[in-house]
Amino acid sequence: MPIDKTPEKNAVLLVWFNRYAGILFKTPSKTLVIDPVDVKPKKLQNTDAILITMNIRSSGSTVDCRNSKEHRLPNNRGRN
Repeated sequence: MPIDKTPEKNAVLLVWFNRYAGILFKTPSKTLVIDPVDVKPKKLQNTDAILITMNIRSSGSTVDCRNSKEHRLPNNRGRN
């Protein structure tokens, strides 16, 4: 995964890195990884955010997410 590459100023690096939904968005200062399936955690150490999506199947009813709990990882800036 080309997570070590850094795009130039005012550019975005976009990589689809596996056959599932793995996508890497990288700017000169931030890195976002979406759905890192089959990726070793060591490769993700320098990411700013990881987004994991899930497929919710509904049998004709509406899924209400208002009461779901939000989970956050602590960041390096001292705020959660």
